[in-house]
Amino acid sequence: MMDMLPLGMNLPGMPNDTRGLEKTMWAINKLLEDQDFETQSELEHYMNSLIGKLPKYEPKNDVEKAQSVVYDAYQAKGEKKRVRLARKALDICPDCADAYVILAEETAKDAKEAVPLYQQGVEAGERALGEVMRDEEVVGMFWDLIDARGYMRARFGLAEALWESGERQAAIDHARELLRLDEDDHQGVRNTLVNWLMRQGDDAGASQILKRYPEQMTHWLYSRALLTFREKGNSGLARTHLNKALAANPIVPAVFLGSEFLDNMVEGLDEDAAPAIAMMSMDALEYLSGAGFCWEDTPGAVDWLLAIYAEGPGSVSQKRAAPRKSGKSGRPRRR
Repeated sequence: MMDMLPLGMNLPGMPNDTRGLEKTMWAINKLLEDQDFETQSELEHYMNSLIGKLPKYEPKNDVEKAQSVVYDAYQAKGEKKRVRLARKALDICPDCADAYVILAEETAKDAKEAVPLYQQGVEAGERALGEVMRDEEVVGMFWDLIDARGYMRARFGLAEALWESGERQAAIDHARELLRLDEDDHQGVRNTLVNWLMRQGDDAGASQILKRYPEQMTHWLYSRALLTFREKGNSGLARTHLNKALAANPIVPAVFLGSEFLDNMVEGLDEDAAPAIAMMSMDALEYLSGAGFCWEDTPGAVDWLLAIYAEGPGSVSQKRAAPRKSGKSGRPRRR
């Protein structure tokens, strides 16, 4: 079952790449920039006039023309068309950060090849933003500036490519800067950063990030449990944190055990439970694609996870886990 989940599935009517959905918001923002509303009611009346319509906006300069093309590239199906449109955007304006993001994603053979493309994207974004990059009033709210999003995507891509290339401290520095620029972290940089800090042995730094974003989701709950285990071992506090994580998403240990075990786990469940199981499965796979190595690098952590899982926390009914086969983890490989 786990191996058959359509993780890359798009819903009917959605673009091939959901980043393309941003084009409508971009167009609305540009249209609002052209308006001069004197009252709130005028703004509301204008916004109501756009309901049910696709806003039409004609780009006014080369930067906007290139961005419009690159949004089409995000929605395009097929690598060749996406690349062609990205290069077309750069022909119009070399300051289009998103165009370099697409070229890095579609043409780079590995992370090392992707690094210079993402770096060019970061530099292009900085040129396009100009003085905005030095405006302390918008620091912390960069994602709210729709014109800054291409830059943010390029910088996150650069951080990930640097990590994969072995330049780990540089990757961490970029991730920290992204959180400074966008405090609400719309890109989910914090999840990646916590994994990286733990891989580097900086548990204190990882704990600081967890405290900064007090959330109750798969990544946060399991990361908190693992950090507590690394500090205190099989303590009551560590078990409490892990049981909370298991109650929220019992699929994570099942991924380590493999898809066959998951099939047995969900056998006989009511059909109404299938969507929830699918969502938890996607969360578990996403979490372990980055954090699985943190568990495996921590002596005794995976066995501890499976032992507590086998006991079955009071709020989760589970079958007893069979012994894990050495070297046959069901965890997806890290990209």
